[in-house]
Amino acid sequence: MIIKAFLRMFYRRKAFIKNLERNLMIHSTLQLLRESIANQNYNIMAGVLKLIKETMMYLFTEEQFQELLLLKESIHEEYRALYIETLVEYPYFYVQESLLDEYIGLISMQQTDVAEAVRCLDNMSNMGIEEKIIFKKIVDHVEEEQALLILTLSTICLKEAPDDCEIIYEKVRIRRHIHKRSFLVSTFLLIVHPFLDEYIEIGAIKFAYSSAQSAILDKGWYYADDSNTLIQDKILDSREVDLLKQLGNEFEKHNCLNPVKANELYHSFFGNANPIDVMFTLHK
Repeated sequence: MIIKAFLRMFYRRKAFIKNLERNLMIHSTLQLLRESIANQNYNIMAGVLKLIKETMMYLFTEEQFQELLLLKESIHEEYRALYIETLVEYPYFYVQESLLDEYIGLISMQQTDVAEAVRCLDNMSNMGIEEKIIFKKIVDHVEEEQALLILTLSTICLKEAPDDCEIIYEKVRIRRHIHKRSFLVSTFLLIVHPFLDEYIEIGAIKFAYSSAQSAILDKGWYYADDSNTLIQDKILDSREVDLLKQLGNEFEKHNCLNPVKANELYHSFFGNANPIDVMFTLHK
C-alpha cells in the first residue's frame, strides 16, 4: 500500500511538473509574439506563429488561446492569413463565417499558398462551417484556376453542386478522379518499372512515395477496398483493379516481386501505350 501511494504521488508530481513546464513554454512564446508585434519585427512574428501552428496549438488552454485571439487587430495584413491558419489549429475554436470571409479574401490576394489554404479550409469545415458555404465562397471570390486546385485537393465532399456552381463542380469532380487515378497508376508504375525505383532519388519525377519499398509497406492502395466505387466512377476499370490486386498478392505470398512477374504486370496494365497517357486518362 505504501509503495502504491508513493507511486501515485510520484506520477502526480511528474504530471504537475510537466504541465508547469508546458505553461511556461507557452507563456514565453506568447510574450515573444507580443514583443515582435510591438517592435514590428515581422520575421520573428511569422516564425513564432508558425511554431505555434505546427507544434504547440493543441497544448493551449482556453485562457492561453484567448490571449492569442486578443492579438488579432495587431497582426499586420501581410500575416493575417498565417494568423488565421494558426487559430484554426486549436481544436475547440468556434469559427464564425466572418472569419471565413476574411480568409477567402486573403486567398484571393495571394497571401497564402494552396497547401495551407486547403489545410485551413478543411479545419474550418471540421469546426462547423458548412462545406457548401465554403465551396460557394471559393468559387465566387477566388480566381478559377486557384479555386479549382484548392477544391480538388480539399476534403470538401458535396453530393450535389451549390447553386450556380454546376460547371466548376463538375470540373472539380473530374480533377479529383484524375488525382486518384494518377496516384494509383503512378504507384503501380513505381513498383513494376525496372528503372523508377533505382533512380527515384536522382530523377526529376515526383511520386507519392519516396521508394517502391515505402509504397509496398503501405498496403492500402493495392487492396483497393473501394474497388467497386473506383470502377463505378470510371477511375479504374475492372481489369486494372484486378492487376492492382495481383500485385498485392505477389507481396503477400512472396514478400518480393520477381522481375519476370513485374514485366508481365507492366505490359498487362499499359500494353504498348505511353504510361503518362494511361495515368491521366479516365475511362468513358
